[in-house]
Amino acid sequence: MKGYWHIVALSALVAAISVLFEWNLFILMFLWLAYLFASHRLKILPLLLSIISYLFFFYYLPHVETDISSQKNSNDSTLLQGEIIRSPIIQENKIELVVEDDTTADKVLVIYFPDEREIAPNETALLKYGAECIVHGKIEYPEGASNPGEFDYRQFLLKKEITKQIVVHDLTDIDCVGASFWHRFIYLRQLLLHQAPENISDYTAAWVNALVLGDDSKIDPSVIRLFQDWGLSHILAISGLHIGIVVGLVYFLLIKTSAMTREKAELVVLLFLPLYAVLAGGEPSVLRASAMVVLFIILRRMKISVTALDIISVVFLLLLLFDRFIIYHIGFQFSFLVTFGIILTRKWLSLVSSSFYQVLIISFISQMVILPIQLNYFSLFQPLSILLNLVIIPYFSIFVIPFMFFFLLFSFLSESILHAFDILFTGIHYNVLLFIEWVDEYFNYPLYVSDLPVAFFICYYLCLVVSLVLVERERLKEAFIGFILLTLVLTGYAAAPYFSAKGTVTMLDIGQGDAFIIELPYREGVIMIDAGASFSLTDMEPSPTVYERIIKPYMRSRGIHEIDALFISHEDLDHFGSLEFMIEDGVVKEVYVSDYYVFEPKLMQKLMDHQVPLQRIEVGSTINIQGQPFTVVSPVVDKQDANENSLVLFTEIGSRSWLFTGDISEAEELEIMKHYQVQADVIKIAHHGSNTSSNPLFLQSLQSKDAFISVGRGNSYGHPTKEVIETLEELGIRIFRTDKHGAVQYIFGEDEAWFETFLPY
Repeated sequence: MKGYWHIVALSALVAAISVLFEWNLFILMFLWLAYLFASHRLKILPLLLSIISYLFFFYYLPHVETDISSQKNSNDSTLLQGEIIRSPIIQENKIELVVEDDTTADKVLVIYFPDEREIAPNETALLKYGAECIVHGKIEYPEGASNPGEFDYRQFLLKKEITKQIVVHDLTDIDCVGASFWHRFIYLRQLLLHQAPENISDYTAAWVNALVLGDDSKIDPSVIRLFQDWGLSHILAISGLHIGIVVGLVYFLLIKTSAMTREKAELVVLLFLPLYAVLAGGEPSVLRASAMVVLFIILRRMKISVTALDIISVVFLLLLLFDRFIIYHIGFQFSFLVTFGIILTRKWLSLVSSSFYQVLIISFISQMVILPIQLNYFSLFQPLSILLNLVIIPYFSIFVIPFMFFFLLFSFLSESILHAFDILFTGIHYNVLLFIEWVDEYFNYPLYVSDLPVAFFICYYLCLVVSLVLVERERLKEAFIGFILLTLVLTGYAAAPYFSAKGTVTMLDIGQGDAFIIELPYREGVIMIDAGASFSLTDMEPSPTVYERIIKPYMRSRGIHEIDALFISHEDLDHFGSLEFMIEDGVVKEVYVSDYYVFEPKLMQKLMDHQVPLQRIEVGSTINIQGQPFTVVSPVVDKQDANENSLVLFTEIGSRSWLFTGDISEAEELEIMKHYQVQADVIKIAHHGSNTSSNPLFLQSLQSKDAFISVGRGNSYGHPTKEVIETLEELGIRIFRTDKHGAVQYIFGEDEAWFETFLPY
């Protein structure tokens, strides 16, 4: 079987693709295997194993059913009895347990968010891996995404085999006893995480936890996002690089110091690596790297000759057998793709003598093999990330990661020595991160690509493999052409909106607030009307959550780099709250408000600091944004009230006329009737469907066919009111509402137009 295990692994991978995308690829798989067998490239045993591999994994791997809309949350408290089956996550801001129900075998996520006080160690002492627990609380079904591009929390949990969750409000609602044998190793990890060396700073301790123990929760979230955007997040995942350092340290300490023979040192590695995999969090990347080293040592001691490709293929199959849900883990996908890519290009690397060019090739291959997966998850690719990796990978490999192991292993050194090394590391590392931020500020030219079809993934990887094979055969000209074609295809997908005759109007589901994004055909312009945010009732400060989780991901998923014009209807946080975060992110070119809009000094200063022009517009004026006219029909006079002073805009988009009404009341609606002969095919219902607006005479005069209502699920205001819904229904107006349909899109082209809802209508 030497040299054939990769075909067995590929058969399992094709089975996984068949399950994930609901394609039955058995016929194609069989034809491929038959061709290899007929051309004498495949013997009978690997042929049979490959067929068995496909059939087994096709039925073994899970298909995640994300539609659980029929399952409703209950207000009744329930009692869950079961076992903690995964390592408890105990952090300052949350505690998470995965409990398997003893009765149903369902996996339930138990979450506790502590209040302002710190959690005492004795409060969590009984939360152990393998403990039997009784949990009191209300069963909830996680909410899924309701907007394009939004992170789907429900799907995320389902891919971890978790279907329900319980949020407890007090740790006394969790009563646990006992533990499993493996708890002591997990406890050791928790001990190392929470009792970092006393003589180093919190800043350095956070990096020790991330790069040695696999917990990046204490690293600044902005740094995590920066690494993700620039394709550097693989550095934060413990993988082959870290395992190589661990193995190198063991061999150096045991062999170079003549403490042990090589054979005995190998036994130490065999015993230590599985323990380190647990201490490092047991993520797929560290499991892959550890398993490859362990398997290599075992096979060598048994004098069984295998290739590196065989080893990674066998490890791939074993991990799939061990955990069938691991196929959905992004770390599993990235780790194996990068390792396969590097192994396939080992001949190319051997032809290059310069370490600089070897690192460049590894960086290039690593980026190319994960690029489609990266686009699928993040909709973003930084072309310059290959060059940045060229600088950052050696820096982390040679300096940062060894330093982190040093801090953990030599924490017994004197305070002055550790403090000196801490100052050295902090000074250098802080400036390197500043350099990455500088690159992000001045060389940030990302490609946004999303909604890639499955056929693209297949064609991309086929072209990539062919190009790599051509490089291996030293047919560099043909390989170069292949890489150029790949680049052109990606660029073509990124540029697709600029060649599309279709435009869209999207009402985003941001809860109890408004956010509309208008995309003109051929990407001639992107206009936004309102950008609401959630906020705290105690201090009335807006939260960045809506922007970071809904607006920004939507923009990325649509390939939108910036908003040409942002109209703010009035000064309520559910309509303007995300503005400050958009300004800070540099995605707003110009802001429009009414003559009577009252700006907070802080927000006004932010506009000036970021040089974002502010335009005040009056009733009767028409503003042309990239060829799209908007006419202001209200406010006529200053009503001394934010809602009544709402900016009301009339425009024609596609084949329909639109009226965006902000939060006006009936009085303003009747004023519009009096001063303007407005007819609007589509109306944005004012004030989320409050009974203070939507006068029947006004709606009748508009002759609208469709109504958009942006409203939060189960909101405390009772919006939209029964009276408004009945009025719309009596007038025969079709209703689209975010609490029921999620984001709603109007898609229009040269000859056609239609509405789509993100959730089933």
